[in-house]
Amino acid sequence: MPRFTTILKKFIFIIPLLIVIPAFIVLSLFNKPLIIFPRNEYKDRLKSYADDEMGGSSEIIDFVVLDNKIIFTYVLKKSQVSSFAGISFDVSLLDISSYDILTIQLASTLPARYIVTLMCFTSGKSRLSELDTLVHFNKTIDIKEANQTYRIDMNTMVKTEYNKKEKNIKKPAGSIHPTNLLFIHLKEMVNVDNIQENSWAFDKIKTVIIEEISFHKSYFLYYILLTGFVLVYYVFSFLFIQFRKKTGQVSDSGKKPNLPFIQLDVKTYQEEDIKKITDILNEYVFNPEFSIHMVYNMTGLSELRISRLIKVKYNLSFKQLLNSIRLKEAKRLLLQSDLKIYDIAFKIGYNNNTYFCKLFKNQFGITPKEFRGRDN
Repeated sequence: MPRFTTILKKFIFIIPLLIVIPAFIVLSLFNKPLIIFPRNEYKDRLKSYADDEMGGSSEIIDFVVLDNKIIFTYVLKKSQVSSFAGISFDVSLLDISSYDILTIQLASTLPARYIVTLMCFTSGKSRLSELDTLVHFNKTIDIKEANQTYRIDMNTMVKTEYNKKEKNIKKPAGSIHPTNLLFIHLKEMVNVDNIQENSWAFDKIKTVIIEEISFHKSYFLYYILLTGFVLVYYVFSFLFIQFRKKTGQVSDSGKKPNLPFIQLDVKTYQEEDIKKITDILNEYVFNPEFSIHMVYNMTGLSELRISRLIKVKYNLSFKQLLNSIRLKEAKRLLLQSDLKIYDIAFKIGYNNNTYFCKLFKNQFGITPKEFRGRDN
């Protein structure tokens, strides 16, 4: 039974690992990012722009596209409508419907508030010849000076579209996930309505360094389900093991089970086995070589069964019962004889006097010598 218990526990707790670990590996293999930059295919389609094309005075000071980074230096200046400067990525109708996360790794020489815009083509509404018909998905991020990776959940991006009749941009009812991507825009923009509160943004040369732009699939829901499965599995496994322990079918890690005392109303084979054990104890209890293995050899009962029967009868382990009988006899000899303490130890079955004295003190709180002296 102990071996069975150990195997059972190991098997129960290994099963989730056999499922979860391969699942995480598979999800990781499928979670390959869609890289926009650095990617040679789009390097020639990058461009910078500012409000000077619309009558503003903001300036692009430098725009350099290297193999592993984009260096964009500009200065915003106040205008009558809005001040802005940014970068445009032309990705030519890229399907991003299966991606959930947009990541941008960048740093800035000064803090800045950037608008990230995904310009997407919508079937039935958009026309490639008219950029105003594209649907925009916007998200504002606050850029810190240190290099950092910004993760944008695309489901939280605000969707807007151009209304030609009213000649403005409006936020439509409902929301959809970005699908067919045409352009990515990264820009800092301050409208005339909030120039005063953003006065810190003007007339300062800023350099933004972009090192990566990529789309990722989110398997968060799958990870939650796997974690939930593991937790539920372990809870039920724990309850199952506790139930089997309670019914006496499983013991703790191969140790002798702590069975509750059961009062027997009639004579059974268990009482006969207990009598066999008791008779042998009475005869050999003071033998220094006496052990549970000796009882096993004389009765044919397994050591586990001997331990269980003693536990039922005396609520003690075999070793505890043996020491209890011997130490009680030691007390009698200390009071009724003049034998030396080491002779008493040997007489009751202990070859080591120091060990005997230690057991005696643990049991009664005083040493054999103190016990004998106290009663004289």
